[in-house]
Amino acid sequence: MAAGALAISSITPALDIPGNEPTAAGAVTTNQLLSLDGIPFESADATFDAINTVEATSAPLSAPNEQGLIDPNSLENSKVRYPFDQEIRLTDPFGYRTAPVEQFHDAQDMAAPHGTPIRAIASGVVLEAGFANDGCGFSLKLQHLVDDQTLTSRYCHMANNSHSYQVGDTIKIGDLAGQVGNTGMSFGPHLHLALRLNGEAIDPMPYLAKMAKS
Repeated sequence: MAAGALAISSITPALDIPGNEPTAAGAVTTNQLLSLDGIPFESADATFDAINTVEATSAPLSAPNEQGLIDPNSLENSKVRYPFDQEIRLTDPFGYRTAPVEQFHDAQDMAAPHGTPIRAIASGVVLEAGFANDGCGFSLKLQHLVDDQTLTSRYCHMANNSHSYQVGDTIKIGDLAGQVGNTGMSFGPHLHLALRLNGEAIDPMPYLAKMAKS
């Protein structure tokens, strides 16, 4: 998250809508909605359209040989949810940026107070756990099967020791992935959420808006 980055929107899981089925870990797997700049949307379709108006335009990154994946046939299809149970602020978006480093930002940054619980966006298996040496800090990377496609989610800059997962562990949608922190190459407490679908980096917000309603 760049110092002084503009907040472009906020994300609010709708936790009290009839039909929501919390898991034992408190996950909400259906009927989640968003609000942009504090304005709620009545339908997931309207939310998805609104998200598309703020997503960054850029060329996606490809990683067809993403390392460490397991056989997707060993996984069951999972629903998808948002990584927070409460409204949070979106800061640096997915796409090309010039500050604080000129580069393609392959994730969505989400600002929240230090220690805020982060939830696994889908069920899956742990591919990476602990402190990463690429600037991600204390992290977690998961592999999922969603709609018969391979999805990976990576959670960066989390608080030190905010989870105890090991590579190969299984995790359920809504389980605690860790807590918001400021580890690695970070300029304040936030979650750097990176998603890859079939090896290609994708913008998390349109994807979550689309899949969390299904």
